[in-house]
Amino acid sequence: GTITPNISIESRLDYWSQSDQFLGTQTSLRDIVLGARGKYHFEVAHPKIRPFLGAGLGLHFLKAEVTIPPLFGLPGSTAEASSTQLGMDLGGGVSTPLSPKADLLGETWFGIVDGANSFSLRAGLSYKLGS
Repeated sequence: GTITPNISIESRLDYWSQSDQFLGTQTSLRDIVLGARGKYHFEVAHPKIRPFLGAGLGLHFLKAEVTIPPLFGLPGSTAEASSTQLGMDLGGGVSTPLSPKADLLGETWFGIVDGANSFSLRAGLSYKLGS
């Protein structure tokens, strides 16, 4: 929602995962994020272009897993660990209105959380609920 003409806040629910395999050993990391971000929209000469910088906090639900296959007659094994951590987001981008209720949006974010930093480039539509 919009707090002032130049400041907005948004909730977020994200998911990402990464898997790798080396010499039969499989590793994976998953991150589910629930959080909020604030954005400061800058005034520029062109009224249809709205650049912004933002920051936010998120609760990261992390799960890591390693699977080692059977080798030389030894049984394989799997180990996993889960944790919940607080993380921070820093980013920015630009939006432009398509209609009174919808904006086209391009943004980049860097998520900082111990052991699972992330970088994302995003493009999409933002829809305003309510009047």
